[in-house]
Amino acid sequence: MKKRENPSERPSARKNRKQSPILEVQGLRTWFHLDGQIVKAVDGLDLCILRGEIFALIGESGSGKTVTALSLLRLITPPGRTDADRMLYDGVNLLDLDETQMQAVRTEKIAMIFQQAKTSLNPVFTVGNQMVEAIQLKRRNDRDAALQEAVALLDRMGLPDPEELAQAFPHELSGGQAQRVGIALAITGSPGLLIADEPTGALDVTIQAQILDLLREIQQRTGTAILLITHDPGVMAELADRAAVIYAGQIVEQTDVDTLFSTPLHPYTVGLMAAITSMPRKGEHLETIPGTAPNPADLPPACRFAPRCQARLDYGLEICQLHAPALRPVVDDRLVRCWLYHGHGRHRPPLSEPQSGSIGAGVQGAVSQA
Repeated sequence: MKKRENPSERPSARKNRKQSPILEVQGLRTWFHLDGQIVKAVDGLDLCILRGEIFALIGESGSGKTVTALSLLRLITPPGRTDADRMLYDGVNLLDLDETQMQAVRTEKIAMIFQQAKTSLNPVFTVGNQMVEAIQLKRRNDRDAALQEAVALLDRMGLPDPEELAQAFPHELSGGQAQRVGIALAITGSPGLLIADEPTGALDVTIQAQILDLLREIQQRTGTAILLITHDPGVMAELADRAAVIYAGQIVEQTDVDTLFSTPLHPYTVGLMAAITSMPRKGEHLETIPGTAPNPADLPPACRFAPRCQARLDYGLEICQLHAPALRPVVDDRLVRCWLYHGHGRHRPPLSEPQSGSIGAGVQGAVSQA
């Protein structure tokens, strides 16, 4: 894993502190009504992405990452339903728009790079035809001008022989080529927000690095904000400025990426970071988080991580199984959803006044002893 720069030394981080939000989401809920059950895939999610930043949403499979992305674009179909207290893009509530207006948003404002780039392309049309159609839809160019722009964009993606590639069909592309074509299609409209759903998930390590470099170059050149959806903390560390950890459809911690790695606070984040930063010796076991993620159709009644939380047991916290914690500030701009840090009624949090340099030390110790 590449060593990250100090965020205070990076131009993008200095700029982001002064930037206003491009996306503000409060209380996002996407529930699926299936066979008499309610599957709460996303449930009360809050998110704020600043203009021009790269923001990571990280969590294990089934945590609600991709459903969140599709919900932001209002692409959830029955039996699913999306609702929110508010879902603002550039100050406009997306929930107030009709489908025609949302199509315009998907065309010009928010674009998405899908997880399986090759399967997201139309198999019966060439790459060039698909890009020409996208460009003409957004800028009303004539076909020749649109084709020239498509070839130039493929060249900018670092693809060799872009004129020849434009004549290729999706099944003729490698995984890396398909991912670059998907990125090219996504940025044809110069979106203000680019959602990248596991953009390197199916690629080998060398191609992963190239795709991450390409996304970084696009962000720096165009100033578009990127929502990076990933299960891989290494990808998050390589690319993102800030991050939110999602568990069972809710954000459990949010802060800048460097702080998330150095001093994670939520017990789930601590376990997640320990699992990927530990390098077991021969005969030793890789650190894991005990238990499994809850079924979104049968969630715990209070804290959703409580059944797996060793820190809850070590600190003797009964409240974790009685009341659901809210996502609230702990120190500076750090948000954490955990009774270790927040009070409620007679409950006094054991880590209510974390000191600089020792934030989360108690919970990290508890997790490491599990």
